[in-house]
Amino acid sequence: MSTTVLLVIPATPEVRERDRGIKIMKYSFLIILLFSSLFAQNNSTFRVKYLSAEYVYLDAGRTQGIETGDTLIIKKNNLDFAQLEVVYTSDYSASCKIITSKGTIKPGDIAQFKSLKLKPEPEKTDEATHSETEVVKTPSKYSNRLETRKKSNFRLRGNISAQYYYWRDLDRTDLNFSQPTMRLNLYGSNLWNRAYHFRVKVRTRYNDRARRLNAEVPKTEWRNRIYEFSFSYDDDNAFLNYKLGRIISNQFSGVGYIDGLLLQQRVSQNFRTGIFAGTQPDWQYADLQTSIQKYGAYLTYLQGNYGSNRYESTVAFTGEYHSSTVSREYIYLQNNFYIRQKWSVYQSMELDYNRSWRKERTNQTFSLSNLYISGRWEVNSWASVGLMYDNRKNYQTYETRTIADSLFDNAMRQGLRGTVSLLLPANYRFFGNFGVRKRETDTNYTYSYGAGLNKVNFLVRGMRIFLNGAGFSNFFTQGVNYSLTLGKYFRNNLNIDFGFGGYTYQLKAGNTNRNNQWGRFSTMANIYYRFYINGQYEYNWGDDINGHRVLVELGYRF
Repeated sequence: MSTTVLLVIPATPEVRERDRGIKIMKYSFLIILLFSSLFAQNNSTFRVKYLSAEYVYLDAGRTQGIETGDTLIIKKNNLDFAQLEVVYTSDYSASCKIITSKGTIKPGDIAQFKSLKLKPEPEKTDEATHSETEVVKTPSKYSNRLETRKKSNFRLRGNISAQYYYWRDLDRTDLNFSQPTMRLNLYGSNLWNRAYHFRVKVRTRYNDRARRLNAEVPKTEWRNRIYEFSFSYDDDNAFLNYKLGRIISNQFSGVGYIDGLLLQQRVSQNFRTGIFAGTQPDWQYADLQTSIQKYGAYLTYLQGNYGSNRYESTVAFTGEYHSSTVSREYIYLQNNFYIRQKWSVYQSMELDYNRSWRKERTNQTFSLSNLYISGRWEVNSWASVGLMYDNRKNYQTYETRTIADSLFDNAMRQGLRGTVSLLLPANYRFFGNFGVRKRETDTNYTYSYGAGLNKVNFLVRGMRIFLNGAGFSNFFTQGVNYSLTLGKYFRNNLNIDFGFGGYTYQLKAGNTNRNNQWGRFSTMANIYYRFYINGQYEYNWGDDINGHRVLVELGYRF
């Protein structure tokens, strides 16, 4: 399957030229990962920050080498207490689902990478001991290199996988679809025993449709994405750090991706300042482009640590330009509070500075385009609540300025959502949420809600159950969706899940009801060493879609 993906050569010269760079990149890093994985180490420990109804959240993420798909264990009294699988990572945090647990996981518990079984070393004879002593006394260049290699702190994390997705349409509309995919997610840290790191996150995908849908959607096409391709020096105690390539910074994520360079200076123990410059990747397909340049500067204030109290604030000034024409200029503000495993608050904001043609369109010098605030309170060991507010407005850039005002929707959208998570008797977990959203031009609010109940070690050890439901209502329609999943964890990291679900909605204008259901079987297993395989089969039936979905993934974790 993976050979098919790599050797398919597009027929047109234009597509061949576009894919040449990413193919060279894939082959180069396959060589790097094969050699570098020999020196990977799994000796880091992380702390459980808090728990929700579904996930366990850690106080470390990609920066510390944690990647999606990693297996972690929690030890208590020198025994394995729980096993976790990482399902999502950011730079400084990770969320995990519980695979097995012998009891209640609590904030502050220590998690670590699942250690590999090593062959026992043979007993040393007197001769061997004497020989080793002699080498230490009179080291050669070769033995020095071996000693340096033994002490290497280089770590390699990530995964590479080949995936195949197929949809078989049973409605006789000739919408059969297949999609082979290759993914590479690689993070290397502490190169040459120093704070040098690299990150590669790419995906190549081939879409094959039974027929051409329209002029904009061809029958077959390649879709390649480079999410991140960077090299960095990141040492908290260094005077100057840098990052280059296709980069994004967790300190000011709202600025987005840059193909270029970022420099950061450590002004003091608490202050960091930096500048960045480069080009803006294509917003739709993340292709490299040079038509939009991006420049900016930022200031960050840090205090405390994640184990107790932590405060982090960043203000960034960013400009995007097409040659000498303004595309967008704005101020980005981000704040993050974390207080003794009880409170956490996150806020981000984008304030646009309008001049030139943007001032003519908006009739404002400054305009608020995005604001997001979320807070979470751990009431006690069995209850937590959260509240989120966000608003957003479509802002025009150089690429979208030709869209007619009558077609461009710049009305402000505002929303509020509350969440609750409860640990019930017998270790059942309940979670619920309710939200309301409204656009300035809407006459009615849109309401949405959801609730769920899950339990690990349901009936027997290693079995889990998830019951979920959600619904919405607005001016045009209302509906609900539901699902029930029953899973079992077996030895040798084998997981099997059976699920059933569906949705129903009503179009208010014609009082029309639509229903659809699905049944699903999925499995995940480690097949040999660090190789794994995931598979999923789903059958859909009802008023909207009828057909079979198949997804298979074969991968290797580092």
